[in-house]
Amino acid sequence: MRSLLIVIKEEHLSKGLALAFMDHFQSIHTTKNPYEAVELLRKEKIDTVITEVNFNTITANSYIKGIIKEMQSQCNLIVIKDARFEIEEFGSNQNIIIQQKPISIKTIISIINSIEENSTEKKEEEN
Repeated sequence: MRSLLIVIKEEHLSKGLALAFMDHFQSIHTTKNPYEAVELLRKEKIDTVITEVNFNTITANSYIKGIIKEMQSQCNLIVIKDARFEIEEFGSNQNIIIQQKPISIKTIISIINSIEENSTEKKEEEN
């Protein structure tokens, strides 16, 4: 069962993404709370996380480290940041994609589609 977690404060963007991905994912979770997002990753298997990092309650780097610690090895993380936030390098983790605001829903859909294509190609190569 493929699942998506959206962690975005802007309600219209969060709802727009959830609607856009209804056909891509069997389960979609949304929250505005970064701590709730990390807890959800601890409890459930999430395949893809789309998140912003501009929260008043936690630093961007601490939040991303918490997500990385809890996400499954095959989980993909799409981080949306604005220019004023510096995010440290997180090693050679190939499952992290960092995008800068403003970003359109269409761009995020394109990123998800390319992730799915790469995943399908890897599975075919393994067989």
